[in-house]
Amino acid sequence: MALDEGHHRIFTFCRTENAYVSVIDTESGKQVTTIPATPKSSSDDLFYDPSKSRLYAISVIQTGTVNPGIIDVIQQRDADHYERIATYETGSAAATGLFVPELGKLFVAVHAQPTGQGGEYLVYETK
Repeated sequence: MALDEGHHRIFTFCRTENAYVSVIDTESGKQVTTIPATPKSSSDDLFYDPSKSRLYAISVIQTGTVNPGIIDVIQQRDADHYERIATYETGSAAATGLFVPELGKLFVAVHAQPTGQGGEYLVYETK
């Protein structure tokens, strides 16, 4: 979950065959919209960047044996309108991260890979 205090919106990632982010008005408690995410994705971490009006969903795509990691970037047009503007590949099973708004950086933890490569932290600069 993530919170946009300025627009009174809370975001919740919903794991389904057709994954999406639910946008709830914190004053009325009503869902105002849903935002399509990458199909079959499952997110552990969702972050809101108020300086850029963006959501970052760190997810894995549930494919079976190999679950590729991704970041869905969602742009807020206004309090009720959003668009997924990019999806970036990370690494196998990489669904955990940390957003540090003061640094403008998104950190993603990647597990050790089936190829034998060790785990690592990926650092993304938000632009």
